[in-house]
Amino acid sequence: MTQDGRDRSLDYKLSGFDIAKGSWEARGSQDIAPQGASFVLPTTSSSPFNSTNLDYLLRNIGIE
Repeated sequence: MTQDGRDRSLDYKLSGFDIAKGSWEARGSQDIAPQGASFVLPTTSSSPFNSTNLDYLLRNIGIE
């Protein structure tokens, strides 16, 4: 989430995976861009269950 990537997980830091926020590489394809009532969850690790509230959101909309 930070411009310099200092908030990246240890996995990303060790692998050298660094794409700057707002850079060309960080932009997604418009073909798969969120639309309507889509959820967008920024992650800071390789697992959305570890670094986001995805589990909480899914349970709130009735998915177990």
